[in-house]
Order: sequence, then structure tokens, then C-alpha cells
Amino acid sequence: MKILQVFMLLIILWLVSHKVEAAQEYCLPGGRTSLIFIDRTTPYDNRDKKVFTSGIQKIVDRFQFGEKVIVFTINDNYVESQKTFDKCFPGCPEENVWSWFLGNCRAFEARADRANFVRDLAINIRQLLDDVQEYPRSDIARTIARVTEAISQGIGRRPDGALSSVFVFSDLIENSVEFPWPSIVRTDAESTIKKMIALNSLPSLSGAEVYVFGFGRFHNKERTPLRTETENRTRNFWSAYFMAGGASSIFIGSQLE
Repeated sequence: MKILQVFMLLIILWLVSHKVEAAQEYCLPGGRTSLIFIDRTTPYDNRDKKVFTSGIQKIVDRFQFGEKVIVFTINDNYVESQKTFDKCFPGCPEENVWSWFLGNCRAFEARADRANFVRDLAINIRQLLDDVQEYPRSDIARTIARVTEAISQGIGRRPDGALSSVFVFSDLIENSVEFPWPSIVRTDAESTIKKMIALNSLPSLSGAEVYVFGFGRFHNKERTPLRTETENRTRNFWSAYFMAGGASSIFIGSQLE
């Protein structure tokens, strides 16, 4: 009983001594950075939202303490893309009893902050999915290129200037001014990539792992499944696009695995 009383007293003293301290800073210098793109040019239905809900949980499970997480939208023009979330994942290097009292990182507070982080991220992205917008075009390639380029030049980068992970929730139906649908499936991927190089529209993904989910259906209101040939050609193009940008691995599917 005495040990328990001492333990509780230590907790009370810790809480009292820390209640006036400033909020903890979780971003690690040169730490990991994950980038999430949400394609807003698609009229999502309940099936899409279920796919996303499952996917975002798997994404959160991958986060490490101190990792920077950034969310950008994909709209009809890359200049309209918006950053809607930019925070670092809360946590402590060692979360044990003694680190609560002896360490610089306050584990109790970090756990509460982590729950708030997950809640805020979910609310942020859910609002994007629920706020249905109608866009005449979808500028996917240039948006990813411009955002990753900016990050690789210094926004939340690692020492080597590369992103750790890039997640894209999109059907990958490119319908931009330069590449109107279905040009990317009617032209061989190599020719399109050469044109993108000339337009400086390739992403900066050196060493990053790329995960695309929500793929396989057209972006009409009926969300029609893509024909096999169209699906294969679309996947082949985007695989070539991400590979040309320096991605270390690429996943493109309907659901995040």
C-alpha cells in the first residue's frame, strides 16, 4: 500500500509541476515526413468513404513519434491545391514509468496529444470528403509534382531532402489542360513521361514509398468501374510517373493494404 501511495504522490507532483509548462514540441529535426493527398475532384460515395476510413487507420498505424504529417488537396488546377493539415505525430522515445518523471518528454501529455492528433486529422480529412465539389478538370500530376518539389526543397525535409511516404487517395483520372482524359491511356507511358519532363511536371520523390488507394473507378457520379484495359494502362502510366520521380516502391490499388 505504501508503494502505491508513493507512486500516486509522484504522479500528483509530476502533474502539478508540469501543468504550467509550454506545449511539447514533437517535430524531430531531420525526421520522417509523410504527405497525404486527397483528390477533391471525385464525387465520393459511401463505398469510397469506407475505403478511405480503412486506409487512413492503416496510415496512422505507420506513423512514428516525431514524424511530420502534411495533407494537401488535389483540385482542378495545381495552384488551387490547399494545405489543410501540418503537424508532427506526438510521442516519446521511451514510454515507461521512469521516463514519465525523469525524461524531457512528458508521456502522459504525449498520449493525450496523440489522441487529439488522430482526431484532428480524421476531422480534417472527413470534411474534405463530405464537402462535395464539382470540378471541370483534375490536375493530379502537376499538383503532386509542385507540392513534392516544395517539400524536397526544405519544408519538413530529412537531411537528404526526401519524403518518407506519400499517400494518394484518388481514382487517378487525370483530366488537366495539358493531359486531358483519356490522353494518358491513349498514349504510351514513355511518351507522356517525356512530355512531363519537358513541362517540369515530374514529382520529387527520391527514396519515398508511394501508396495510392481509391483506384479502379471512373470519377463520374455513378463511379463506374474501369474497363480492364483502361485500368491497366492507367496503372502503368502512374507507375512510370512515380518511378520517374524517384519513388523507392509503388502501390496502386482500390484499398490500402
